[in-house]
Amino acid sequence: AKYVRFTDPVVDRGKVLCIATLAPTAKAKVPASVVLSNVNTSGALEVIAQVGGNATADGAKFKVFKSVAVSDGYVAIFAQLASGTGSTPKTAAANDTGLWIKDGSGALQLALRKGQTVSGKTIKSLISFAPGAGSAGQGRGWLSTVPAVGGKVLALAIFTDKAQGIIQVDSDDLPNPVLLSLTGQTLTGAPDIANARFASYGLPAVEPGGSSAFLASLVVAPGIATAADARGLYFRVGTTGSYTALARITKPAGSTGATFSTLKDPVLSPDGGVAFLASLKGGTVKGLATKTLWWKPAGQPLALLAQGGAATVGDIANAHWAKFTSLAITDRGPLFAATLVAGKGGVTAKTASGVWACDFTGAPRKLFCTGDTIEGKKLATFTLLKVTVGNMGVTRSFNNNAQVVWLATFTDKSSAIIVTEVP
Repeated sequence: AKYVRFTDPVVDRGKVLCIATLAPTAKAKVPASVVLSNVNTSGALEVIAQVGGNATADGAKFKVFKSVAVSDGYVAIFAQLASGTGSTPKTAAANDTGLWIKDGSGALQLALRKGQTVSGKTIKSLISFAPGAGSAGQGRGWLSTVPAVGGKVLALAIFTDKAQGIIQVDSDDLPNPVLLSLTGQTLTGAPDIANARFASYGLPAVEPGGSSAFLASLVVAPGIATAADARGLYFRVGTTGSYTALARITKPAGSTGATFSTLKDPVLSPDGGVAFLASLKGGTVKGLATKTLWWKPAGQPLALLAQGGAATVGDIANAHWAKFTSLAITDRGPLFAATLVAGKGGVTAKTASGVWACDFTGAPRKLFCTGDTIEGKKLATFTLLKVTVGNMGVTRSFNNNAQVVWLATFTDKSSAIIVTEVP
């Protein structure tokens, strides 16, 4: 068979992974797909899974590869199985989706599957490798690795009894999923809302140290939550203790004089920092000022990092933020795409879009903007912090070594791949 197409690859520490489409052959009249990686000990690129190949010990076969990820030698595959294959049980709509994990040259192993029973509940649907709202280019820890422990895969499960759970499975403890949080259970530890229970979850985010965060709605109950303020962003440091609210709809947004109106899915850094985009409402906050970016550095309180209508930090004199279009985070802090207000600080419509990152002081620093001259060429558009087919929900194009790689298109219609160092 011959390759005819590849998805955009993902890479970590020299290990590469992608999905490839094969040309039809005499035996296979329709195109088939394979997962390619060099995670084996030889470092050679090889097929580690293929459509029509066995996915489970009882002969269930892969039908579609939805997304793939690689982290420190571990590979995760989110895939759908072919109906009617396998035997215990035979694959059907109730059990045709799952998560697989592989360690280097080890065997590909099933980690989690629809129809599986977890803590007495049967999984009706699985959500994994989905991009968060407002953070398309930032992974959510769907696959993460912990030194000396192993790989971990994450999923949001909807159970047949309509309960929801955030599930993590460790590669060295298969097949024993761990429920990080389950709807209906009273929050334990030292929650900031006594007797609160989660009613539903947004997409979770987890970092290798075990800290996790997610949007969630509380069960409406007297003295706990109303329909208006039930939605909030919850965060837990480490793997034990209680989830506490960082922000809640209709509740005060720091010292802005306004309240939170909408919240987007949070992002987590490897050191446990958390950031999110939010819209505000009330007080004197109107227009562009309702668009905000918040950051809680590891071990520090939540703070407003940037706000629409407010002045930037000095990269462009007298410029003002307009809106924030995509968010990610590293150990340095938030990395984000944004637009500026045309007409402020000499900014025009053609020079208003750019990317900023927190420097070593924690302040946003411009990396580049449209209209910048790069090696004698004027930047027209850029591609960064975008979702790509084959690895949705996976971190791309930046790392924790203060490097960003991006695609530039210039006014003369030429293009280039550029590596930018964060100051």
